[in-house]
Amino acid sequence: MRLIVSIEQRFGVALAVSALAANPTAGTLALLLDGCAGLPADPLVLLRAGSGTPLFLVHPIGGNVLCYVELSKHLPEGQTLYGLQAAGLEPGSTPAETIPEMARDYVAAIQRVQPNGPYHLGGWSLGGMVAFEMAQQLTDAGHEVGMLAMIDAMTIEPGDSRLASERELYRFFLWELLLPARHTDTTMIEIPEQSVGDDEILDFILAATIEAGVLPATGSRELVRRLFGVFMGCSRGIDSYQPRRYPGDLTLLRCIEPLPPVLRPVHDRVRALYHDATNGWAAYAGGNLEVIDVPGDHLTVVESPQASEVAIQLTRLLDRAGTKVAVRQGIS
Repeated sequence: MRLIVSIEQRFGVALAVSALAANPTAGTLALLLDGCAGLPADPLVLLRAGSGTPLFLVHPIGGNVLCYVELSKHLPEGQTLYGLQAAGLEPGSTPAETIPEMARDYVAAIQRVQPNGPYHLGGWSLGGMVAFEMAQQLTDAGHEVGMLAMIDAMTIEPGDSRLASERELYRFFLWELLLPARHTDTTMIEIPEQSVGDDEILDFILAATIEAGVLPATGSRELVRRLFGVFMGCSRGIDSYQPRRYPGDLTLLRCIEPLPPVLRPVHDRVRALYHDATNGWAAYAGGNLEVIDVPGDHLTVVESPQASEVAIQLTRLLDRAGTKVAVRQGIS
């Protein structure tokens, strides 16, 4: 994020966050900036080129897919990996506010590069919930889903809406932004009561992130506004989503370490079923539900060294899905 903001301030070009995944060298970024206004808005981000059937991983609540870069390094040679990033991160795009809307857009995106199944889907945290809905929509349309893998994704206890007020969402958003810099510090930073307008609140958040070293001193209020828009849209999507029973098989890669205390207030607020042995997915599994323990906790599971074990499990699931397709085709 610091690099994106610095480029925007220095060159007047608002790059997509995904540009750092698709163009991860100074040379390729320079070519992108040379006479270019940035990448077109597209949810599909190629994280690793290869051959064969791709794996598609959906973004977590922050909206970007840079979290999967480390994981991509541990996948087998030749395995294609795409990330699906949220609308709203880039100037001119509008965040989705429901899980079905996100899923519909992402299904359309993956079908541009893979018109027919079997589709291999997954995602970490919120990304698993969106991947679940994508699998539903693909199945409803008569397409085959080969693998559905959710990385420590959780369902929400049914009930009346518990969506926080916009001001409370600002507090959660600031806390989320500062989390990488503050680590185990669980203290919520209170937004001053005298900050009443959106611009004043965004300026306070910007100042706090600059002080923590999350954004540079040339940080942009508009970037923070876009990030908050995505965060708010994802939060509303979680609150309103009503999953249906899925007829296919699904796999939950569940962290062996408990949910970090720093995350519990927010997860409790939205009624996340992190205490359940299946994170609540048993209620929606019409086919086989496999739960696989993976090292780490909810925050570290996609980082090294945990990402290596997650990649091993994803590779095993992909191989198994490929074998099933080969056997079926052989029989037919």
